[in-house]
Amino acid sequence: MDVPISWKSKSQKHVTLSSTESEFVCVSEVVKAILFIKQILESIGITVQIPIKVYCDNVGVIYLSNSTTNHPATRHVSMRYFFTKELIEDGIIEFIFIRTAENEADIFTKNLERRLYDKHTSKMEEDIPEKFQKWKYFN
Repeated sequence: MDVPISWKSKSQKHVTLSSTESEFVCVSEVVKAILFIKQILESIGITVQIPIKVYCDNVGVIYLSNSTTNHPATRHVSMRYFFTKELIEDGIIEFIFIRTAENEADIFTKNLERRLYDKHTSKMEEDIPEKFQKWKYFN
C-alpha cells in the first residue's frame, strides 16, 4: 500500500546558498526519518521493500544525490548531508522525480494557486479508505 506514514514541517537551522542545497538538506532529514521508520518496522517483524522510493521535484537534488563525484559548485555543502549517496549506492533508497504540478506534498509546504490546491486535496480525498470517510474534514 502506498501511503504516507510520516509528515513534518520545520525551518532549517542554517542558511543555504541555493534552493538545491536547501532541498538537499531537507532530503537528508527525510532519509533519516525513513531509516528510523524502517528500523522500527523491521524490529517488529515487518519486511520493508527496498529500494524505498523518495519522490522529489528538484532535479538538482536528484542529480547531486546520484552523482558519484563531488562537483566544485557543491564543495560548500556540509559533508554530513552526503550520506544519502551511500544509501542510493547500497540500493536502500531511490529518488524518483515528480513534477511540481503532481506533487501532492506541496499543499503542506507551499502557497499553491487554487486549481492545484483543489486538485491535490481532491486526490487525497479519493485515497481515504471508505471506513474513514465519516472522519473526513475536506468539505
